Amino acid sequence: MNEKIKIEQSNSPQTWNNLFALGASKSIYFHYDFISSLDCPFRNYLIYKNNELIAGFTSTLNANEDSIIDHEFSIYSGFYFSERHNKKINKKRIERIEVINHVLEEIGAKYNNINFTLSPDIEDIRPFQWFNYNEESFKFSSNIFYTSFLDLTKS
Repeated sequence: MNEKIKIEQSNSPQTWNNLFALGASKSIYFHYDFISSLDCPFRNYLIYKNNELIAGFTSTLNANEDSIIDHEFSIYSGFYFSERHNKKINKKRIERIEVINHVLEEIGAKYNNINFTLSPDIEDIRPFQWFNYNEESFKFSSNIFYTSFLDLTKS
């Protein structure tokens, strides 16, 4: 089966929030209302696999819109994945790596500098470490900080 990944920029609050509703992590930092309230330009990208919405990538931009930047009020940015209950865990990991690789190729060609902070939902940073590994071109550097989720419904 040929599974095709497609990335498209989206300015639609409804489509982005549909993805938000599909995600396991309901972090406010990925909700369209929060992203659009920031005082800087932003881009949301939707990622489809076989025409199914499976992930998104959100980024805040500098004033020239040529670099992805961290915003002081947004703790997390970058990738947001839908919950894929129909996939086994190893298939989910492989799919996430594929998605991340596709997005990195796309944004790597568009922006001069790229800086974002992943949510704790992203457990595997190998795609960032391996990006352009054997090439002399752009590579990512990582600063790893740890955080956790606290389930308040069980307290």
